[in-house]
Amino acid sequence: KSDNDESFLAQDVLYNSDISINVQRITSLSENHIGLFITADEVNGIPFSSALGALFENKKGETLLGKYLEKAVWKNLELPNNSDQKLFIEIPALNHETLFLQQFLTALSRDTDVLPKDLVLLVPETVITSDYEGVYRVIVSLRELGFNIGISQFGTGYSSFSYLQRFEFSYLFIDSSFLKNTDSADEDDIILRAICNLTDSLKIISGIDCVESIEEIDLLKNAGC
Repeated sequence: KSDNDESFLAQDVLYNSDISINVQRITSLSENHIGLFITADEVNGIPFSSALGALFENKKGETLLGKYLEKAVWKNLELPNNSDQKLFIEIPALNHETLFLQQFLTALSRDTDVLPKDLVLLVPETVITSDYEGVYRVIVSLRELGFNIGISQFGTGYSSFSYLQRFEFSYLFIDSSFLKNTDSADEDDIILRAICNLTDSLKIISGIDCVESIEEIDLLKNAGC
């Protein structure tokens, strides 16, 4: 794209943004519903990550991220108010050069019925691997404010079990590709078992995105997810 195209995209997203979000209900295999999983989908028909990337290049990405978080938290989510319910919000990017995210989330939790301990911020694995130390500093500051931190889309980046312990994640969501790749089902089953065993040892609650059939649920039960 030309510079003019990027500028038009930035302006369009900033001032006329129609953000759509995807909401999934999180269900435990052994308990009742335990919360909602919210992730950014599109903005004005553009994939959210593309729009956010263009704005970060213009140093205006915080505006779009703020709109997404505000819509995600303020939307009528019908989240029951009890200690077993969690609100999982995936953060498509973290900018460690500013305190924006920490300040914004603190304000939102103060103005809503969602306490910091009940809000789980999920960071995609590819975000972590792209800026390891920067993301680590943001995560530490958010955890100090009382928020829970998790990793999502695990298995899509350059997975390293070493950072699981350092980042002290509370939750880990395995990428759905491990359930959908029928050509290597046996290998995926072995990998799922290994990940679930490791997360169990580290006291990390493991889950997987987009379970759509009884067969997939059975596979997860057998793997210990």
